[in-house]
Amino acid sequence: MKIESVIENINRGGFGIIDKVKCDDGNIYARKTFSPSDEFKKDLDLCDRLKIRFIREVKTQKILPSDYFIPILFEDLNVTNPYFIMPLADDVFTDEIARSKTEGRNPDGLGDILNALEFLHDKALVHRDLKPQNILKHNGIWKLADFGLINIVQNC
Repeated sequence: MKIESVIENINRGGFGIIDKVKCDDGNIYARKTFSPSDEFKKDLDLCDRLKIRFIREVKTQKILPSDYFIPILFEDLNVTNPYFIMPLADDVFTDEIARSKTEGRNPDGLGDILNALEFLHDKALVHRDLKPQNILKHNGIWKLADFGLINIVQNC
């Protein structure tokens, strides 16, 4: 899958950037690229550790079922700034919360989120960065994304 153009920036975090891109298949996707902000670039050791974490995020998210988690469609982890391509989300849970408050109702999708969390916990995984910005709607289902802080629960 080849990126033909970057349409616009969707989001920027401390360690990465998400862009809306058009690919050579004619479809529009979201691309997340490892790109530490300037405050982190000065510490090369930290950047190396963050890149390893990003690569782990991609590998983890790629093996999780798309029933509960945003799928990874393509990745290139062997470049200076590794990246992956995922479907463009139809909605983000922060917007669903705002709509539900305006409309005087509970947010839709809590069952979807709980199903995803149950799946992770059954596999002894903990997301560790669960927040509305990391819950995206895809194909009519609210799914978890952003696995940069995922942990395996160790037996006590």
